[in-house]
Amino acid sequence: MRKFLGCWFVVVCIGVLLSAACAGNALVKITDNVYSYADVKDASPANSFGANAGIVVGKDAILVIDTLGSSKEAKRFIKDIRAVSDKPIKYVVNTHNHLDHTFGNSEFSKLGATIISHTNCRAAMEKTAESVLGNAQNYGLTEEDLKGTTIAWPRLTFSDRIKVDVGGLTVEIGYIAPSHTAGSVLVYLPGEKALFTGDILFTDFHPFMGDGDVEGWIKTLDAIMDLNVDKIIPGHGPVSGKKDLVDMKKYLKEFDSRATELCAGSGDLEYIVTEITKSLPKKTRGEWLIKTNIQMKYLNKSQNKNGTEMMEAQQSQGPFCQSCSMPMEKPADFGTGAGGTRINDYCRYCFKNGAFTAPDVTMEQMIEKSAGFMAKEMNMPEVQAKAMLNELFPKLKRWQSNCVKPQ
Repeated sequence: MRKFLGCWFVVVCIGVLLSAACAGNALVKITDNVYSYADVKDASPANSFGANAGIVVGKDAILVIDTLGSSKEAKRFIKDIRAVSDKPIKYVVNTHNHLDHTFGNSEFSKLGATIISHTNCRAAMEKTAESVLGNAQNYGLTEEDLKGTTIAWPRLTFSDRIKVDVGGLTVEIGYIAPSHTAGSVLVYLPGEKALFTGDILFTDFHPFMGDGDVEGWIKTLDAIMDLNVDKIIPGHGPVSGKKDLVDMKKYLKEFDSRATELCAGSGDLEYIVTEITKSLPKKTRGEWLIKTNIQMKYLNKSQNKNGTEMMEAQQSQGPFCQSCSMPMEKPADFGTGAGGTRINDYCRYCFKNGAFTAPDVTMEQMIEKSAGFMAKEMNMPEVQAKAMLNELFPKLKRWQSNCVKPQ
């Protein structure tokens, strides 16, 4: 097979651009003693699906809330923590069991941290975590993304609530009801008027509902409304307030009602997704989760009894190309091999080792698709994204001649 260096250069440059644009993510100071990632623009699998994670810095120790989605991600997090404080990291709280919040656990265990979770979270991890890790490709993750990642279980579990003192600061970890998952908890700092919700709250990001209990979820949101809190850090999205809790509650009610109604009258997934999307509020990220939620919670309940991970529906949707990380939403987006065989892991613009399988696709078309993705995921005007891409490739007219069909 010939080397497709010109084409591969295009893919690499786009990857570099996306990485550079997202490299500015750092821990944001929420209060004097609380820091967190927030409003992460890159929601790709390799970037922990845009999950937030944070720390509480006491006089004696640091408590960590969630550990991101891999050993590599956790090491990045630890480096950012050390830019804030060199105090010992003694505690980690897993707000729930999903991989983007727990698969960095092992790096914190190596530092001697005690991992804390609800008993249901630990049970879910015992049931699914090893399987998820062994099937990384089903979640849009590569072996390289998860290199060095091992499962580290919570060692201290509770069923109702627990308090942790980190020196002058009391952290309250509490459970209200089954919500986003059966073991989702809140991390509350009454003295700071700050709250970490994990994925009980998604802000400006369509929530994952596949493992959710809508009734308990709404009950939990109502309980949060009664807390004396000014700063709320959601599982995904920007630092939030109580208005965002109201919006989340409204979203859950509307989605549940509309999805139940539509699925009672039709089994056509694409029709249901189209119709429900019309009635939902617009969000910057996570629109692909609408389809996932319909599939897992409303159409295929009998096939999802084991409590699946947030991104499991990606196996059927295949929304992320493992080369350029662009979403693959329609059959036409997927690569095509010999005899018309569908390539599940790569989009039609990319192929393994940078080969393009669709010679009819021009560079302008690729930039058009890339710009739309960048604009949506990085919250920038599409015209700006196009300008950035065009600046990278001043010799557009010579690109297509360098791209040939695989032999």
